[in-house]
Amino acid sequence: MITPDNADPAAYLRALWSKDQRRREAIIEAIKSEYIRGDRDDLLGSTIDMLVDNAARRRNANLPHGHDNRRYGIGMLLVAPSGAGKTTALREAFRNHPAFPNFGGAGWCPLISIGAPSPCTLRQLAMRILDQFDYDTERELRENAAWRRVHLQMREQNILFLHIDDLQHVLHQAGEEEMQKIRDTLKDLMTSADWPVHIILSGMPDLVPFVAHDRQLRRRLRYIAFADLSVAHDGEVINDAVKKLVETSGLKLDLDADVDLIGRLFHAASYQFGLSIEIVGDAIENALLRNEGTLTLEDFAVVYGSRTLQPATQNPFVANLWSTVDTSLLRSKTEEQKPESAPAKAGGKLGRDKRPS
Repeated sequence: MITPDNADPAAYLRALWSKDQRRREAIIEAIKSEYIRGDRDDLLGSTIDMLVDNAARRRNANLPHGHDNRRYGIGMLLVAPSGAGKTTALREAFRNHPAFPNFGGAGWCPLISIGAPSPCTLRQLAMRILDQFDYDTERELRENAAWRRVHLQMREQNILFLHIDDLQHVLHQAGEEEMQKIRDTLKDLMTSADWPVHIILSGMPDLVPFVAHDRQLRRRLRYIAFADLSVAHDGEVINDAVKKLVETSGLKLDLDADVDLIGRLFHAASYQFGLSIEIVGDAIENALLRNEGTLTLEDFAVVYGSRTLQPATQNPFVANLWSTVDTSLLRSKTEEQKPESAPAKAGGKLGRDKRPS
């Protein structure tokens, strides 16, 4: 029996591509992997810097540095609606920060990043974290034992930072008593005298009242909310991004002079940054498949229609009264494709041999 190598499970699919297809796919990959920076990235970076600096400081300046003389953890809460690009922005910030070597690859990293499954209990959240440590998660552990093991593994693997994405999944089936247990668990991670951890939380805006309910947790967090796009504030950034991506693709932007592409794009994306860039990438892909050398408004309309099944009258790229169209049906592919049962791999598995000396 032949066992396929799953290190590159899609290799056989690429082997089917023609020469022209390989060229086109290389362009599409380059476009869809391009990260578009905005003002929000600077705020995100400076807040992460604050956490990193705090993690390096002594609790008692009169005593030497050591694991038991580090300041208690603080945290960050990033909230925004679906499609804003929260997860992508955080991963980009983590990858480019010198405090997080090997993030997203093999080898030790002081940060682990997990996505809360949906639905999720406090115990399941602990088991997902343990999975990042190569811990045998097939073993049945009670909730308190699972979190005790998380604490031990954090210290064993020299983990200083924990990112939990989509934390709202843990709240969906939780009553008030369970919610307080979640808050207490987060506080316990940050205020452990022996091994304090700095926490980065991200998710939907309903996380704000969740943390605000607990004064101790509330004061330990710093808050960032990604604002909705506006043509006045963000139009130039997105317009430049469109031009840059079109140039990378080798296409020519072919639009009537009176077409308000940015206004229509923002409305189609429900004024969310990440979804706007996603639509642009998909429209360019559609244009490359047409193979006529141009990117037109029709490419944007085709992409929107294929993802919503809405008629032309409800398509903001072709409708006359486009600003009145309800675009809430369109969801970000990033949100749609988030794993429900597998961890969001970040720093790679952290086997015991990967802890720095």
